[in-house]
Amino acid sequence: VDLALPAVACGASAWLTSRAKRGLRQTATATDTTGSVSGASGPTGLLLVTGGSTSLAELCTPSCCRVLHVPGTFNSLEDVQALIQRAEDEHPDQEIAGLLHIGGAASSSSSSLAQPASTVALDESLRSLTLLVAGLVPRLKAGARLLTWSSDSAFASPSTWSDGSGGMAALAGAFVEQYTQALAHELRHSFTVYGLRISEEALRFALDPALDPEARGKLEKEIVALWSLPHREAHGQIFPVGRPEVTFSSSSARGASVLGCSLDVAWALKDAAKDAAAYPVDGRPKTYQALAKALQTTPARLVWAHGASDMILRTALAAAKRAEGPLKALMQGPSWPNAAYLLRAGGMSIDKVPYPDPWSADGASQTFWQTLRERMASESPALVYLVHPHFPTGVKEPNFGSQLRDLLSSGDFTKTLVAVDQTYLGFTEKTEDDDILETLAQFNDSVVLIRSLSKVEGLAGLRLGYAKSTAATADLIAETLPFSGGLYISEMALAGALAAIEGPISSEHRSQVLSFYQAEQAWLREQVEGLGFETFHSAVPFFVLRGPKAALEAVVEDGAALQIFNFDGETDDQRSPAVCLVADRASNSKTIRMLKLALEKSSSPGWADMLKPMFSG
Repeated sequence: VDLALPAVACGASAWLTSRAKRGLRQTATATDTTGSVSGASGPTGLLLVTGGSTSLAELCTPSCCRVLHVPGTFNSLEDVQALIQRAEDEHPDQEIAGLLHIGGAASSSSSSLAQPASTVALDESLRSLTLLVAGLVPRLKAGARLLTWSSDSAFASPSTWSDGSGGMAALAGAFVEQYTQALAHELRHSFTVYGLRISEEALRFALDPALDPEARGKLEKEIVALWSLPHREAHGQIFPVGRPEVTFSSSSARGASVLGCSLDVAWALKDAAKDAAAYPVDGRPKTYQALAKALQTTPARLVWAHGASDMILRTALAAAKRAEGPLKALMQGPSWPNAAYLLRAGGMSIDKVPYPDPWSADGASQTFWQTLRERMASESPALVYLVHPHFPTGVKEPNFGSQLRDLLSSGDFTKTLVAVDQTYLGFTEKTEDDDILETLAQFNDSVVLIRSLSKVEGLAGLRLGYAKSTAATADLIAETLPFSGGLYISEMALAGALAAIEGPISSEHRSQVLSFYQAEQAWLREQVEGLGFETFHSAVPFFVLRGPKAALEAVVEDGAALQIFNFDGETDDQRSPAVCLVADRASNSKTIRMLKLALEKSSSPGWADMLKPMFSG
């Protein structure tokens, strides 16, 4: 169920440090105001706001809710009960929709942890937060949201506290973010729990409305967008706000998981930091053994690199070492466009084998395999690069493994290395044909399976990819890496990989990722089809659409998450194919708006067409 209901938030008081510097203190009186934020979705309800200034409360609350703002701290569950009773007395017609807790009544700007005032500030901040959660959560309706508030100081090094920033406030913020992640796990089946981390620059004009009204208005819009995020996108995340907007000129840097990594990964990376100064024992990470076991193979059959892209390059270098003829690579056409650059960097010249439109005619797959067999027999390429599931179509051929097995047994291809890029395999269900492909890689020196942990596992920032092959082929690939791969990948990154693959919540996280992308793809395809485009379902986080080439070119030029491609021999510009990335709801909605506008512009007559009737006989 998508819980797009009024937000509940509990927050840290990191911003109180700056507030205390200005000599401002909270009052003990309560104010009742309506939220000033517009555009949030969800039914009307009562939002409780505890701590903070009226100005900040107005900045952070959606207009769909009535707001009861109560500055001050909470010292017991009785205090929380009194707040609930007051809400019922003053707003009998309003159901409590959630909580926004900003901070306690006292805070300290001192950087010293030994001062009593700092200890009191930390105690008040954390006690109020945990008491409010304990007292209110049982009273809140299912679907309520808990959005924590913290600032960049939450993870500022203690070495920076000497500049006057509050050390205890920083520690409180760090606790709140970890508390948010733990609470999100505990309440994942009933509430939406996530965090907001504001930049120090944005914090200044958040506290002082007169300082920069324009910047404050932009910040308000950012926070409104967080309130209305779908549950699946928001839950368990810490969202940065008040930072420069990031724009993409192309879709090459996109494609990271919307849901991010699992809770297990986040905790594993924190724990691994303790070993940041140590080299692996014997010059080889100890995690390799555990990862091999988790991936149901042996360390000798695995090679790790910095993402699937790095592994494609390394595989090309390995193919060049074992080749006896020209350094040529055959690849599907169309295919992932960046692969050609990587293969060339590995010394290969590129030639393409036409990959027919899988939805156009029966026997398209058989035609491709027959053509590939003939080209391999006549050209003896050093490398064959295949993407499975295929990009850009998203098609996972049900007999890919058996077709490759039959091809390799039909001739002498021992000097050709076949690299199968399985970056999107995790989005599909395992089949018997997958087992055939695994067996090929286990016993045939000519087969390499390339995989990534960027997509389903959400480790794009760690840049981790690996190859599975025979031990002999793995050694050949490893020889292209510094130290034969022993010191190539850090233990910290590998600890994250292990947690992603076999952590206690890894299976549940994978199910959530797959469920999100299938639901979001279905919604996006429905919207795109409503504009008149033809779409094709896939199990992966992208799909193919067909429409007017002029409109597609216009949206790509404007930065939409689309890539135009062509099947061999196609010339119909009204049914031009493009691959559409499935991202978060806001990005997907932007893609739809851009497509709609492009269609409207392309269908509008130009000035020359408008003048024709005036000069016609």
